[in-house]
Amino acid sequence: ILSDVTIERNPFSKDFFATIFSYLFGLLFFFVIAGILHLWIKIFRGKANYSGTYKVLVYGLTPGYLFGWIPFFGWLASIYNFVLFVIGTSVMHKISRARSFVLYIIPVMIIIMFVILLVALLALVSMTALDPELAEILNNIKITL
Repeated sequence: ILSDVTIERNPFSKDFFATIFSYLFGLLFFFVIAGILHLWIKIFRGKANYSGTYKVLVYGLTPGYLFGWIPFFGWLASIYNFVLFVIGTSVMHKISRARSFVLYIIPVMIIIMFVILLVALLALVSMTALDPELAEILNNIKITL
């Protein structure tokens, strides 16, 4: 019976290293995202430095991390994140709130359009798999650019 018991002798298990790696990767990820965001804000004539952009990113995401796990409050926290991003960017980079709003809404719209396009393509592929006549019609369509 005692032969079935295994004792792990290594105090540094794979979970410990996975935790350290996840933490370090998370830090690196935020610095990279802040850099991308900073370049995007500079396109919209933002005035602050990278440090200001990093502050906006971290402060703006805080409500989502604190309350995002609670049902219903997660949606409210996401909306509040967006509001904090718009206001924080406007104040930190000395641009108008309208410009700050557009700065964040453009990527959101691009992502939404990409998702709609992906869903439409998946629907078209599934319809052609189910209907051979539709597949034949689509094969006969010539698209020239």
